[in-house]
Amino acid sequence: MIYTVCKELLSSFSPQTVYGAALEKCNAHPRVVDFLGDSIKGYGEESHRGRRQHVSHMGYEVEGCKGYRIKFHLKGQRRTATVNLDARQTAHGWDFRYLYVQLDSYPYEVIVIEDNRETVFGSSGEAPDSSVPLRS
Repeated sequence: MIYTVCKELLSSFSPQTVYGAALEKCNAHPRVVDFLGDSIKGYGEESHRGRRQHVSHMGYEVEGCKGYRIKFHLKGQRRTATVNLDARQTAHGWDFRYLYVQLDSYPYEVIVIEDNRETVFGSSGEAPDSSVPLRS
């Protein structure tokens, strides 16, 4: 159990690390701040007891590179939104393949913060394989 906790907290590519970086990008994006309001907070899925601590994530591996798809929620003074992202490990660390914020109330707008699905390269530095689907 100690190994798992240390690995999660100290790893440079873990769901919590990616969540933290995504939350910072969302807080820094002017359109997100404009729609949601100041003091934006991020939280995970709500449990049956009303706690919102679990950040929904799914790990995967493509051509030897680890990746995570993560979903979490934002709450500002005015509105709420849902964040979806895909991050993949690369030769120089990790990068977001996509990161977007979908508003939960009218107008149901999607704010694209990053979309690198066509440009993110594999760990070898070559262009991604065209047989790998690049959809969300």
